[in-house]
Amino acid sequence: MDATELIKKYTAGERDFSDITMEYANLKGVTLKGANLARTNFREADLTGADLTGADLSGSNLEDADLRNVNLCQTNLSGAVLNGASFKGANLKGANLKGAILEQTDFREADLREANLTGSNLDRAFIEGANLTDVILSENEPEPSEPALTQTHQSSEDSPTEAISEEVTVSPQAQETENTLPLELKNPENLAVETPEDSSVDNLPQSPEPILTHEQTPIASNPPLVRIDESEKSPKAPETPDSQPPQSTESQEENPSTHQKRWNLFG
Repeated sequence: MDATELIKKYTAGERDFSDITMEYANLKGVTLKGANLARTNFREADLTGADLTGADLSGSNLEDADLRNVNLCQTNLSGAVLNGASFKGANLKGANLKGAILEQTDFREADLREANLTGSNLDRAFIEGANLTDVILSENEPEPSEPALTQTHQSSEDSPTEAISEEVTVSPQAQETENTLPLELKNPENLAVETPEDSSVDNLPQSPEPILTHEQTPIASNPPLVRIDESEKSPKAPETPDSQPPQSTESQEENPSTHQKRWNLFG
């Protein structure tokens, strides 16, 4: 089958052209969208500027073929032989090139976005300037997606303590109280730590009011009463008959008038 017959049959609505030979054919700018061209021999054929969108070229031979600026979007080229072929500037977006032989193939400035190159042989291939965004190189390669957030948990065996993060809601009243606190209480790290060297009176921080020591404590206007222990008093000399003071003569001799008055009171 030659190029003219192929184009005529395609225009008539025929789509199955599998296993045909189109070696060295001139197919510049032809339109073969969705055609079945599986296992077709296009060796050294000229397909410059052709539209092969969605066509099936699986297992076909395109060795040394000229495919510059060809539209091969969503085309099946799995298992095809593409050694030495030129896809310079071609559109291969979403094309299936799984297991294709691409030795010394020219993909310069080609669009290979989302193309499947799994198991393909790209030995000495030219890919300068090619768009390889989201290209698939492995069957197990995940589809591009946003990176998942991971959380690392640390067991209590690895660390003596567990860091627990909790969200604390501060009420307006507590916030107002915090705003009225002194700066030292808001920032505990600013508080001075007392050391043995700093514990002396001379090293105390200056304050608006003077700090009085024990020796400088003011004396109260009314001194406190001092209670004297009875045991601390000097011992009292025992009384003896000789030490008793002599009684006056008047006390020893009762006055008659005194008796008279006493009787008058009881009388």
